Amino acid sequence: MALGQQIQAWRISRGHSIDDLAAESHLLPHVLVEIEAEEVDPSASLLEALAAALKIPPAWLFSHPTSFRTLFDEATQIHFRCAEQLRFAALHDSGQQDVQRTIHP
Repeated sequence: MALGQQIQAWRISRGHSIDDLAAESHLLPHVLVEIEAEEVDPSASLLEALAAALKIPPAWLFSHPTSFRTLFDEATQIHFRCAEQLRFAALHDSGQQDVQRTIHP
């Protein structure tokens, strides 16, 4: 998939209209239309501005947003597993302190 199509896919996946993304990245809307249509090659600084407006690293613009879905899903699962382990450890430590207080008042 071409870069313009990737940018369009990211824009749509983030729920931005052309006008919204153009305004947030300080572009004229017709420039963004030309980029998405592959009529203009964006400069590195323009890619950085688009990525910042989309709240993604610039390198991600070269990949389709759905290619990151698995990564996000895995990160979310890891986050919840870690949170659960921390919660269990906190409950376990709390229980140990209660036992110690009972044994050694």
